[in-house]
Amino acid sequence: MPLYDASHFTVPESKRYVTSWLLRPSVLALYRLLFALYIFVTILTTFIVGGVTHNSFLLGTEFTYFTFLGYWGLGCYFAVAGTHTLGYARSGSFLLQRPGTLGKGLRLAHAVLYASVTVYPFVVTAVFWGFLSKGATAFPFATWSNVSMHALNSVFAFFEIVVPRTRPHAWVMLLPLVVMLAMYLGLTYVSHAIRGYYVYPFLDPSNGVGLVAGAIVGVLVATCIAFAIVKGVMAGRFKDSDGKGNMGILSERDASRGGGERAGVRNATRGRRRNRNEAEAYEVEEISTQFPKVRQ
Repeated sequence: MPLYDASHFTVPESKRYVTSWLLRPSVLALYRLLFALYIFVTILTTFIVGGVTHNSFLLGTEFTYFTFLGYWGLGCYFAVAGTHTLGYARSGSFLLQRPGTLGKGLRLAHAVLYASVTVYPFVVTAVFWGFLSKGATAFPFATWSNVSMHALNSVFAFFEIVVPRTRPHAWVMLLPLVVMLAMYLGLTYVSHAIRGYYVYPFLDPSNGVGLVAGAIVGVLVATCIAFAIVKGVMAGRFKDSDGKGNMGILSERDASRGGGERAGVRNATRGRRRNRNEAEAYEVEEISTQFPKVRQ
């Protein structure tokens, strides 16, 4: 499989982001918008409770934590994807179908965002519960908050992997994920220069340069492994659905207009049937010519 396939970012392919092999577009939109609502309510509740109790280390520093950046990204993705899907369910069209350079840029940006929200959550879950979860379930609110941000995030990501009709990630999508990890690493050291502490202890050089290097390489390897596994699961889902002729559940407006991919299959089938009928009619005419009807 090539590292980059331009066909993944075409207007017809963009419809895969708003359709499912399992759910109607309206239902898919509802799930996505509910996930977005839950994520934003979780973030807001965490800030409010922390502010009231004066016991939140996150207030004013939330965007230095990869968990919060990823959770915000997940919420924004579901809000945007849910809006696109709802628009498609109601009218049969959506913003990602815009032609020209702007449309291509939007589709590429959406593909990068989609790759990030289907890969990063699993890395966050593994790192947090493996190395940073001490005291995470010390009291009920902390348990709910940490489960929401460090466990349900992977559930939301899994939903996006198996339910929509998206193609498996192109390998080139791994590049922006690695670049964003490098940018975040730089952010942690900028944060240290401003605030005087490291967001994560395994990034503190005073604990040993070897530990820092090992942590950076470990997160990078974990991201690559998660990307490969997600790509494999998506390939299996894609083969099991599209490979069996399931062209997805279209919106009523789109289906009435012909439905893109499904219409192409339908038209091709009609074309083959028409050609076959014409060929049969020609054969009948030839036979009639060779054996004229006897007058009575």
